[in-house]
Amino acid sequence: MIADARVNLGISVDEFWDLTPCQLGAYYKAYDDKLRRDDYRFGVLCYVVRRVAGDKRAKPTDFFGRKGDKQKTRAQEAAELRDNIVGAQGRMKAEKERRAAIQKKKREIRRKLAERDKK
Repeated sequence: MIADARVNLGISVDEFWDLTPCQLGAYYKAYDDKLRRDDYRFGVLCYVVRRVAGDKRAKPTDFFGRKGDKQKTRAQEAAELRDNIVGAQGRMKAEKERRAAIQKKKREIRRKLAERDKK
């Protein structure tokens, strides 16, 4: 418990022994709140990437568990995140290729119109 408080809360051994259980509980609650905020910030970043990639149903909470959800292991979360990022990259690449094809078609039409106007 002391090691956990040292690493996660950043308090010294002397500070640990001077705290009451209520104070230590308040520190841990604040730490849990910070982790929750950090998770939400990360979820917002992933949400933005998914929205840019064209996913209209994405929500910031899609990237971490909600109350009532079965807890996922870190490996499952990492695999899901990787799949989401790879999927977003694929959608972005497909959109880029689609736009390039449209631009190519426009150039072809302009060229044909220019040739027709010359005649």
